[in-house]
Amino acid sequence: FSFKLDIKPKDILNKVIDVPQLVVPDGYVFVAASTDLNLSYALTTTIVGFKPDMTAHVISYMFTRCNIDLKLPTAEYNRAVYDALVSLGD
Repeated sequence: FSFKLDIKPKDILNKVIDVPQLVVPDGYVFVAASTDLNLSYALTTTIVGFKPDMTAHVISYMFTRCNIDLKLPTAEYNRAVYDALVSLGD
């Protein structure tokens, strides 16, 4: 089963709502956050809110550069990863 969607930029723009970053719009009842760890390049954090019908709104999208040497000794590597994750809360 497959189908084709014909979505144009104006279709997307018609759905865009003007909400400040980190504000959950009314009706969005579930919020999920995740951080992709590409440690030699960057941390990418996405926070998305969902309505009961699974309509989604990106509440925040953050890109934090990091450059952790993947060849560090285990203890130093783990500390660098920990520090990079903690820095997301600053």
